[in-house]
Amino acid sequence: MVSNPAIVSFVRSFGARFSEVIKSPDERTVRGDRFPHSDLFVYWHKPPSGQLSDWDLGCWLKTTMLSPERMKELDQFVRNYDRFTEVGLFSRPNLEIEDGMQYMAYTPGELYAPFLDLHIRGKIGVQLWSAVYDGNSDDHQKWAMLTAWRKLKKGDSSGARRTYQDELERYWPDESDVFLANPRGFVMERLPGVAVPSELI
Repeated sequence: MVSNPAIVSFVRSFGARFSEVIKSPDERTVRGDRFPHSDLFVYWHKPPSGQLSDWDLGCWLKTTMLSPERMKELDQFVRNYDRFTEVGLFSRPNLEIEDGMQYMAYTPGELYAPFLDLHIRGKIGVQLWSAVYDGNSDDHQKWAMLTAWRKLKKGDSSGARRTYQDELERYWPDESDVFLANPRGFVMERLPGVAVPSELI
């Protein structure tokens, strides 16, 4: 199977750094197309297929062993990993207890599937998630746009439209056709200054 060296390196480093707070996948979590990627991670849906696919990976936390400080360390490790750029917290937590957090990232220079969709699951209470999210981040908008654009670039216009309707309609209602007709212009106008992965241009 083809691989992305940055993803391989991240999974190995993340597991070594946080192994004491990560559960190994078991029969409840490995099912259908969610099968092991490594000792601690699973493919959340299926392996990437194609140049513009993403590595959709997930792991489960032992949340009773997490402190807010350790949660901050985890967040900073993902955000500052030296082979990632444009790292963003796609989640917008607001519940007393969330089912997990979702990060997205880009791996510049990698030849195959240079995008990461990382699911870090577990019952994460407000004391933990508020250590890494203050409610003011625009990461969700940016990555929803980039994800819809990536799907459009792959030729999946229905998937792009669905992503827009699910994730972006609340910000820019009734503009999905505008986005689909000119995603680059839409992104540059609504989020000026955002860095766009070269694969999308």
